[in-house]
Amino acid sequence: MSSLPKSLDTADYVVFGVLTAIGYLVGLYFSVVRRRRQGADGSGGNGAVVEAFLGGRSLPEFALTISVLGSVVNAVSVVGFLGHYYAYGFHVLWPLTSIPLAVIVTSTVLVPLLYDLRAASVFQYLRLRFDNKVGITACVVYFVLSVSD
Repeated sequence: MSSLPKSLDTADYVVFGVLTAIGYLVGLYFSVVRRRRQGADGSGGNGAVVEAFLGGRSLPEFALTISVLGSVVNAVSVVGFLGHYYAYGFHVLWPLTSIPLAVIVTSTVLVPLLYDLRAASVFQYLRLRFDNKVGITACVVYFVLSVSD
């Protein structure tokens, strides 16, 4: 069995650069289009933040749910699932049942709750529901668990 290369090839860097450039160009295009709609000064105040991070609060709840789950089920999870299936077989069906269940619960419970409260995240909801210490503690715990994986 041949060993895998330990560094990236030129083609890998080109593909990475092209995909990164496409992402930046799409963002730049929509930023310019939004500024033209708002006016010459482009000052949106808090509206610019809401537009950038929350889609202007105009996304349908199902689309927002899929977006949230897309950011949770990241590339590391996908590679991990595939590696597990390769090593141990496809006997673990939990991801196939848990992801649709998570979509249903998130779209029917969590997203409407956050929409009604105009909260941008679960952490903001925790700060509204309890206090700032609970929200910060949840952020720190989430960060530590994310980094420790």
